[in-house]
Amino acid sequence: MLKYRRHRRSFGDSSTGASEGSSRIHFVFKFGHSALSAGAWPEVDELVNLVMASVQMTWNVTGLFSNRPFNLTNWSFGSSTDPLFAHRLAGEVLYFAFGAFGTAANVMVLVAVSRLNKFKKDVVLLIGKHCLREDTHTARRNYCGHVTPVTTILQINRFHLREAGFRRHPTSQSSLYARVAYLGFTVASLLVSLGYVTSSVRRTIIELTGDFPMTSLQCFVQGIHIFFFETGVLTSCFDLVLMTIDRAIILHLSRWSHKFSTPIAVKVVSLLQAITFVDFCVVFALALIHRDTTTYSANCFYEDTVGSVHYEVHFFLTMIASIAIVFIYAVIVISMWVRKRSGRLGNSNLRRRDLIVTKRIGILVVPIILLHLVPFSIYSLIGPTGPYYNIISIYIFIFGCFDSTVNAFIYAWFHPDVKKLICKFRHWRLRQVQVSVCKTNTMLQCTTRTS
Repeated sequence: MLKYRRHRRSFGDSSTGASEGSSRIHFVFKFGHSALSAGAWPEVDELVNLVMASVQMTWNVTGLFSNRPFNLTNWSFGSSTDPLFAHRLAGEVLYFAFGAFGTAANVMVLVAVSRLNKFKKDVVLLIGKHCLREDTHTARRNYCGHVTPVTTILQINRFHLREAGFRRHPTSQSSLYARVAYLGFTVASLLVSLGYVTSSVRRTIIELTGDFPMTSLQCFVQGIHIFFFETGVLTSCFDLVLMTIDRAIILHLSRWSHKFSTPIAVKVVSLLQAITFVDFCVVFALALIHRDTTTYSANCFYEDTVGSVHYEVHFFLTMIASIAIVFIYAVIVISMWVRKRSGRLGNSNLRRRDLIVTKRIGILVVPIILLHLVPFSIYSLIGPTGPYYNIISIYIFIFGCFDSTVNAFIYAWFHPDVKKLICKFRHWRLRQVQVSVCKTNTMLQCTTRTS
């Protein structure tokens, strides 16, 4: 999580290093952290405190960044006599459980799309073996090659086109952006869930094995969960904007819909993925350049020191994205209400279907953003000297973990196309189990008769 603080690494109690202060100001990316400890802000005037609190509340709109600097670098369960022991232990259990549930939910969505054989035939491979043959007489596309994760993008797209009647309703092609963004959002949410799980496992291992010295390279390698958080959360933010734009195009710019095709949608999502990956590589490169060769404590949760330019880029991207999402959905809802009152909404089945999907997504998107903003805003106002600071901080981050890990599953379930895929996958799996049971029973009967 992004923290703005004066930082100095120490081996034992990191609060000692924090109290001593440092002459350098670091913008620190720290992911997978856990419980908060009582720590004080650097001594600054009230105006700077107010500005920094406002900046960090804006960051937390996307659930990406934390609000207060911590003096402890690891989640310490503490002893059984610690009054916060029960809260920390329960928090760690919930933290791991929600991360594992989010991982399983996102994997189920991806597997449900990729394992249906009837949709594999309609996939155009973008990575791996390219094999696309089109029979001009039957207008059928034949698929050959192997399946990659990218193929699920076009599986969702082509399923939507068949269900919506693409040839009869060319304007439905614009919603390809939503199908592509759904898959990207699912993959991003899967990365975030893996980040929560790996960080929880790492904290537990350190608690069980105790502290031990390690080199800077080992600390760097153990920060793999940072990659999950960095790429996953930024991609989720971009994909949410893409879904919002898709809804606006479908409902208000239907004449432009035919200009958007599957290749354009895939290129846009691929560009977003590339931007987040390159950004992460830059962060790691800067961290390696400025890393010294001393030995660190195993409690170090990899801290990336970045410059002010990198900080400002992240800040404006997330701030603009969050404001744009809320603003666009507000405009969509108001305009739909005005059209409905004036009778200009239209009665076509496709229009009503798109309107229902937009309402469902809007009901999910705006509250999710607000639910991220309100708790972290309250958390910022309470401050480290407020009552129940540590307890509140534990459960606020658990809420963020749960929210980030189930987003993609909720989105997929509320969209009719993906919901049908999941239901058909479940029925297909049940049929496979029934067939295997029948085969087993038949073999047993044959064996019995033979004996």
